[in-house]
Amino acid sequence: MKKVLFLLSVLILLTFVVANCDDNTVMGGENNDNGSLKLDPVIETQIKQDWLEQFGSSLSTVNYYGTHNGYVAFFLPGADAVVVTVEIAGTIFRYGSDGTIYLWRDGSFYDMIDAYEQGLVNSENISELAEIHKIITGWE
Repeated sequence: MKKVLFLLSVLILLTFVVANCDDNTVMGGENNDNGSLKLDPVIETQIKQDWLEQFGSSLSTVNYYGTHNGYVAFFLPGADAVVVTVEIAGTIFRYGSDGTIYLWRDGSFYDMIDAYEQGLVNSENISELAEIHKIITGWE
């Protein structure tokens, strides 16, 4: 009987802990003391490894934009100086024409437009990404 009560207590505690985690906690992201977003190094390493395996090139930096609906968002700015304007769900993004915001989960990558069109993220997520993008890049 004591073992059953102990296991039940552990189960309740784990349920409480998981229920109180937000997306960033679950995926290993958190805010730094200065408010910027920081990605767990283990997850960053996995993203870099998955990228190399899928695209044959390495990522030097993952510009973390938070976790949205369980998908880790990051920006690859590119080197092109030509600025493009992209509208998604009524929200405007500006970045270099070879730059893209990607979402990653379980070894799969999606550009932000495809992720939205497939229903992986919603308009609220897109608005959040736009705010983060504006803060980090300074682009409206």
